[in-house]
Amino acid sequence: MKKVTIAVLAIAAASFSMGAHAANITGTNDSIETQLCVAAASGNNAKFHRAVRQSQQSIRFIGKSVACNGINIKDFAAMHGADVISAKLARYQDKTDFLTATAKR
Repeated sequence: MKKVTIAVLAIAAASFSMGAHAANITGTNDSIETQLCVAAASGNNAKFHRAVRQSQQSIRFIGKSVACNGINIKDFAAMHGADVISAKLARYQDKTDFLTATAKR
């Protein structure tokens, strides 16, 4: 019985801490970029991928070009606790800037 009680308390604590990090962001308009920013900050993968599909752009393009309140969408998602979405966007960031900068003589 003690194990069940401890497991229930652990699950409740985990769900409480996850709820504390969930961002409650609302958009000021209905543009695609705003929907992408709100979905990225929410931390909800399904909501974010739905917004990506509706935008008809690639994740790579979104990661490079969308800014939320003047901040890159990847950093905006990380700032609001959406680490999974931020990591996903980071994979698609362009790494050629660093490579070309170090390759020049």
